[in-house]
Amino acid sequence: MNLTMKKLTFSPIKLISGMTVILGLLFVSSCKKDVGPIIIPPANAPPVSFASEIQPIFTTNCAVGGCHDGSAYDPNLSAGVAYVNTVNVPAPSYAPYFLIRPSKADSSVIYHKMLNDDAGTYGGKMPPAGVLPATQLDLLKTWINQGALNN
Repeated sequence: MNLTMKKLTFSPIKLISGMTVILGLLFVSSCKKDVGPIIIPPANAPPVSFASEIQPIFTTNCAVGGCHDGSAYDPNLSAGVAYVNTVNVPAPSYAPYFLIRPSKADSSVIYHKMLNDDAGTYGGKMPPAGVLPATQLDLLKTWINQGALNN
């Protein structure tokens, strides 16, 4: 068995530079607030227009004869009154939720009813004829999460 020993040399410069790097890393990591994973949001989406993108969804699917057209069921989702009848309006049967809560699609009753995912939490699913296309649901969600602007 042949063992060889290497002579270790002590270099104060290497020790100091190594310690500087370690201390620098410790300092930086100790000053940073732990905020969880870093999430990079997607590029800002253009604002969704209530008048040209959301109201047509309501008009075609909701404000039809015998439904939310002012003749049978509240809220009236007809053009000209849908916004004031839904945005920041408490949902009468589903307190403390709102029909549409700006910036919070997940807390908006109308969004859940149209999404058809509520399993009865918010009553009947809308529209009764079936699920809206994903593109319309995405527009509605984006518009609500952008602040549900009357634009």
